[in-house]
Amino acid sequence: MSYMLKKLAGYAAGLALVVSASMIAASPAEAATARCIVPGTGCTTGSIPANSGGHWVYYYWDSGLSAVGCSMRIVDVANGAIVYSGRVGVASHRYGYVYGLYGSYRMEMYNCSTGAVGYIRNTVT
Repeated sequence: MSYMLKKLAGYAAGLALVVSASMIAASPAEAATARCIVPGTGCTTGSIPANSGGHWVYYYWDSGLSAVGCSMRIVDVANGAIVYSGRVGVASHRYGYVYGLYGSYRMEMYNCSTGAVGYIRNTVT
């Protein structure tokens, strides 16, 4: 193998290593969780992108020891469309997935009591 070919092979191997490392480093950047704890009657999480492989967002919300229950909706931040909504009763919770999502989303909790909690995430754990 000539000197130039060895040099090019070395550069190619180095470039492949850099590209692989940046792909590994970029993947966790998509992993996100946004939470809120109701300080009064409602709260809004920050926004997160939908899961890039499965196109879903996982949600969980809990009314805590509220005497009134708690309502929640998941909203597309780009256009304001409500992609999921529901209500839990006193001392209740609900969780699940919303599928078919491609943008970024936030959770809005309302008509709650202090201490209700909720979060959305785009990772399995």
